[in-house]
Amino acid sequence: TVYSNIDDNPIGAASISAYNISTTQLFSVNTSGNGSYQLFLPESDYYVSVNADNHEELFDTLSIVSGQSYTKDFNLDQVYLNTLSGTITDQAGAALQNIEVVAIVDGSTLVSGTFTDENGYYELYLLNSTYDIVAGTNNYHMQAEYGVEIIDTDVTVDLVLEQIQQFDGG
Repeated sequence: TVYSNIDDNPIGAASISAYNISTTQLFSVNTSGNGSYQLFLPESDYYVSVNADNHEELFDTLSIVSGQSYTKDFNLDQVYLNTLSGTITDQAGAALQNIEVVAIVDGSTLVSGTFTDENGYYELYLLNSTYDIVAGTNNYHMQAEYGVEIIDTDVTVDLVLEQIQQFDGG
């Protein structure tokens, strides 16, 4: 069974991969809804990796002897997610509702997105990294805050959108 170390609950849909050191075969399985798994492996030594959403990857080794069965539970450390939040307003300070806010890494990879609520507020939960935070909608110029470093802390980024006065076709 695969468990989360935060609350000791089993983790469904976790991935277990066993790499046979001798033959280079890869065996893998996903846990059921109750966190349990079963793998049938030939006798050998294995490198094992266990992955689950919002948890750190765990590496282990395993030696299998033919004819013996083993029970091996894994406890995964939960990844700390930082909260990025803020408000989106127009130039007059009025809150803007239903504005899309996205977090981008490496200049092009969208990792998370949401929309502002009726108070112009948004919240994203992100891993440690450096992000470009971009907000936009129809009738407003897109606004971005580049290079926002989020490392083991919650961050607030407020953005002000400028309304488009005239469309020039560009």
